[in-house]
Amino acid sequence: MSAELIKQAIISNAATIRNRETFFNAIEKFYENDKALLKLQPTFFKHILNESRFNIILMTCCFIFSGSIKSIKDIKNYCEINSISSQNSIIAVISLLKASGRIDTERDSDDRRNVKLVITQKGLKDLKSYIYTVIAPLKNLHPEYNFNMEAIASKSFLQDFFYGVSVPLLKGVTYKQINTKINYYIDKDGGRSLLLYLYMKSAFNNMQINSTINQLAFEISVSRTQVLRLVNSLEKDGYIKDISKKDITVNQNLIDLVEDYMSIYFSYIEYYLFSSADLRRILIEKNTNSGKNTVYNNLYYLRKA
Repeated sequence: MSAELIKQAIISNAATIRNRETFFNAIEKFYENDKALLKLQPTFFKHILNESRFNIILMTCCFIFSGSIKSIKDIKNYCEINSISSQNSIIAVISLLKASGRIDTERDSDDRRNVKLVITQKGLKDLKSYIYTVIAPLKNLHPEYNFNMEAIASKSFLQDFFYGVSVPLLKGVTYKQINTKINYYIDKDGGRSLLLYLYMKSAFNNMQINSTINQLAFEISVSRTQVLRLVNSLEKDGYIKDISKKDITVNQNLIDLVEDYMSIYFSYIEYYLFSSADLRRILIEKNTNSGKNTVYNNLYYLRKA
């Protein structure tokens, strides 16, 4: 399947997701899970949830769980060829994962010149927590299904999941290629968290957020200076209407920006999951209403094309 077909499949499914009645509930669930995860390990997650860094981690996991290519050299080559990141960024992210005890390195028994990567128990625990965070909102999007969330802990699930991740990623189909409007913010520490916070708070208060810059910094676990940079950029780009000492008023452009982002984000997750018949069997309990399988079947046949 070509990169263009993958891109169009993700965009088309995103439009369907955005029109679902439970779309806002899914965003709310994602926001709550993401916030809880960030509070547990703020320094680590605010750093790695930068889009470019996270793509490096996804690529690394694809190689580790595929059991084929595990060397740092191959990861650097793939990331550069597909314009995912620079070699310096790759080395920095892998060094962080190793120093924090989430991955380890060992010499390849067949070729001692190659350094292989292996995931540790700590890394596996964090990985499963994050996968739960991104999959749980699909229960809101698709209440007609019974999701077996315990399946996430299985090795077979992780192998199939990261195979699904690898299909668009190894062809260079990253989020930033699909939606360029949000690139600046998702590539900054705290950028995604700030957008989600502003979106959720404004939804319940007529587009207004009653927070100071200091409060925002505390909420998303970044410095006051970083929040000011992000907020000033949002105002300059037309997403924030007004800023005072205690309040921020956003406009419809910010709502559309976040909903575009989340619909495509959920579409990626569905692509990873539901285009695999094996994953569907592992994750979703059989439903007698076969008509509900249309979206999942379409994604499966598209990936097999």
